Amino acid sequence: MHRLLTLLICFLIILITACTSEPSAAVIELDSGAIPSVTPRIVFVTPTQEPTPLSTVSIPTVAPTLAPMIPTGTPDLVEAENQCLATLETLYTQASESCIGEPSGFFCNGGLAPEAEPSGNVINVSGAMAQLGSLIPVESVASAQTPPLLTNDSGGVMWFRIAEPIQINALMLGQVEIRDVTPAGSNLDAWQSISVETRDITTETRSCSDQPYSTFVIQGPWGQSTSFALNGVSVQLTGSLAIQTTATETFYISIEGQSLLTVFGQNTLIVAGQQLRVPHAQGNFALPSGVPSAPEMLNYGRIAQIPAPLLDRPILLPQPGFARTDGRVNMRSLPTTNSRILAQVPDEQLLSIIGMNPERTWYHVRLPNGDSGWMRSDLVIGDIGDIALTYAETPAPPERYGDASHGAVVIAPQGANLRNAPDVQFELIEVLPPDSEVEILARSPYSPFVKVRTSTGEGWLALITIETTTVIQFLPVDYDVPLPPGPTPTPFFAFGGGHAYPDPRLGN
Repeated sequence: MHRLLTLLICFLIILITACTSEPSAAVIELDSGAIPSVTPRIVFVTPTQEPTPLSTVSIPTVAPTLAPMIPTGTPDLVEAENQCLATLETLYTQASESCIGEPSGFFCNGGLAPEAEPSGNVINVSGAMAQLGSLIPVESVASAQTPPLLTNDSGGVMWFRIAEPIQINALMLGQVEIRDVTPAGSNLDAWQSISVETRDITTETRSCSDQPYSTFVIQGPWGQSTSFALNGVSVQLTGSLAIQTTATETFYISIEGQSLLTVFGQNTLIVAGQQLRVPHAQGNFALPSGVPSAPEMLNYGRIAQIPAPLLDRPILLPQPGFARTDGRVNMRSLPTTNSRILAQVPDEQLLSIIGMNPERTWYHVRLPNGDSGWMRSDLVIGDIGDIALTYAETPAPPERYGDASHGAVVIAPQGANLRNAPDVQFELIEVLPPDSEVEILARSPYSPFVKVRTSTGEGWLALITIETTTVIQFLPVDYDVPLPPGPTPTPFFAFGGGHAYPDPRLGN
């Protein structure tokens, strides 16, 4: 009897122990809110007494010598992220003030000293390119490589601008190597065939979520096409491409306009919001090894942190995919039918998607001419991907870093007429002498004029009378100005890079 009682007690102890095991682990996914980070969402595993509808994961044992993971949002990580962002902003500001507005035909160094090989008998081209803001003729350089970002609190930022014959402006951001591979004896000018290699950052080498991938961004003249070869692919560019490479592929990411790419006689058109992957032999970036992939939606995470204000022609970066109007559609200032109509867009107009409202009932879109606004999502059709950016109101457009954001200088030899509204038919306030400095405030809804603040007051100047690096298209539009008393000519702009955007000296 005593033996039987002992066995019963042991059985009860075992049963109680089995029923009081440690609680299961629940998966908790942390999101950063309305504007997600470029990095994938971090998954934390925490014990909980409550049941979870998500599948659980096992937690590997961490060796005692390893430091524990710091969860998102801890003071240490927040401080590191803030410091990283401050370092990048300082770098971008110094680079912008050193190289924005410089002429075509030169490399301009905006960061740490690059490595470079001379072309011909040029001596110590690397040393000549080392100074911040240094300008080196493109024909003097056979290859150049910029260092990674966030190296010694700085990094690689360099502009590469060619006026003739291909007319391109390019930005080397992070660890990028470009090489002139134009065949000798081909009667082609230097740099008409370019080899590009970007060194990808990894989770271990990335300092913070604001650090962009190493990228070569190349832009053609506004509204015109230009042709060149890049990594063995014939490119007819009307807009902007972001180029990134891996060990075996080159990514051609369309971020503005469209590009016609030709590989092995096969033509492929991609528009803003799409990308094309072209394979190449490992280590040989100048020669494709096979036919490209079909056009696919761009990977937004790989371009999201590109500092658009550093581009000679800043743009609003697109989300994956593209759309077209399904009939005549009103483009509005806010995601509501009560907001101002900015334009009536015709049927079948190609659109870039740059964001959505949180309810996902309105798209924030960009037209081919650069104008942007809101359209109802049920009035557009197309191949649209997962929209990462959502916001309830129109976000402020990007501005130039530092002093280049809103400043302008009068360049008209006889001075500039400051008027009380944006047309030559309105009253003259005063004549601003040459070299007068003004602050640009807004742009006209119907004419090539901008509203400025001077030392004595405010008024309107014709764009052609000033020089500025301000992004005119990103300025707010003053819709409250009076209409001109008589007909006014339709303005035409030639939007160019390297100087003002648009270049006032090319406007009519």
